Amino acid sequence: MRTRLLSAAGWPNGAPRWLLALGLMLGGAAIAQDDSVAQASIGRDVFIAGATPVVREPVDGNLFAAGGDVVIDAAVAGNVLAGGGSLRVAAAIGGSLQAAGGRVAVLDAVGRGARLAAGEIELGPQSVVGGNLWLAGGQLPLLGTVRGDVHVAGGRVLVDGTIDGDVVAASGDLALGPHARIAGVLRHSGGTVRRDEAAQVGGG
Repeated sequence: MRTRLLSAAGWPNGAPRWLLALGLMLGGAAIAQDDSVAQASIGRDVFIAGATPVVREPVDGNLFAAGGDVVIDAAVAGNVLAGGGSLRVAAAIGGSLQAAGGRVAVLDAVGRGARLAAGEIELGPQSVVGGNLWLAGGQLPLLGTVRGDVHVAGGRVLVDGTIDGDVVAASGDLALGPHARIAGVLRHSGGTVRRDEAAQVGGG
């Protein structure tokens, strides 16, 4: 796998950062077919794209990532915007997380809220989301901790972790596992609800 560094030189000084991100992402996607990875930095922000981009060095600012299989293996101080076939977050994110893909796995801490859309979304047992969580997907096992509210739309949702706020779910099947701890209110519309006798819901 080759890594190519893209330059932001030549962009107008007043160009919006999202526009720079889009240009660099498109450049990275164009070379992804030869299994290389495009990476660039603008100030403290990092942009990476390609077939299998892996973030191995800490990012002091925000991270923009796109590719077939995106892996975040180093801490990100700011926000993360990512998309691809799959995303694996295995290091802490200081800000918020917004991601879409075929599969998204969050295995570490997210300092603020998260908005995720994927065929399968997993919050691992060690994951902690510091704010509200919005989810849309097919298979949604939530095994970690959410410090705020959870808003979820999905085919099959499993809550088997700690939610400090409310859970609002529109799903075909909602299951509360033995480790489910919901401090607020549970609101569900759609299909069936299965609740383990050890699950706890503070708001009823």
